[in-house]
Amino acid sequence: HTMPVVTPPRALALASAVLFLGCAVAPPVEEAREDVPPVHEEEALAAFNAGDYQAAYDRYAALAAAEPARPDLWGAASLAGARAGRPEEALAARRKARALDPRDPWHRLRAARLLLAAGRFEEVLAELEPPADAWDHLTRAQALRRLGRPEDALAALDRAAAVDPALALIPQERGEVFDALGRPSEAATAYAAALGLDASAVHLQMRL
Repeated sequence: HTMPVVTPPRALALASAVLFLGCAVAPPVEEAREDVPPVHEEEALAAFNAGDYQAAYDRYAALAAAEPARPDLWGAASLAGARAGRPEEALAARRKARALDPRDPWHRLRAARLLLAAGRFEEVLAELEPPADAWDHLTRAQALRRLGRPEDALAALDRAAAVDPALALIPQERGEVFDALGRPSEAATAYAAALGLDASAVHLQMRL
């Protein structure tokens, strides 16, 4: 019940099953010169998996520009852009993916998480209105806490827990809210609950 591991989207995460897509994809027309090598999807995935996120972003962005109707390529470009420290490009690519595939809630959530990381908390609330699942409620709670609205954050966390009581980040965030409210004993109880759900969150032991 943790957040899905951040990996390239379905068409790319299954690269081993679709190696036939390794044929050359022509670059955008305006860049179609003899000195521009063809871009391969497996090369972009290899760069991402190697941690070369800038190169992965450049390759995925080129692929998405060549095939602009594919939301998976825009999503992969967004993911690589975020890892490469290019939040504005990542957000723009994610919104293109969402426009192409509006039924996929992952695009909306990832856009909201990018906004959260950028400190654009009011936009997070707007992006996730109405909230659709536990992750939406949790992300809204995180934005509300940062906006100085701890009681609203706690209410959002209650709604998140009602949907997915096993998501360890919910009591962890509840602990953060109680810390902000100056209620240390309740914060420690919340952190202990998070540890009970996810024993790997050893960093929370320091908060007990």
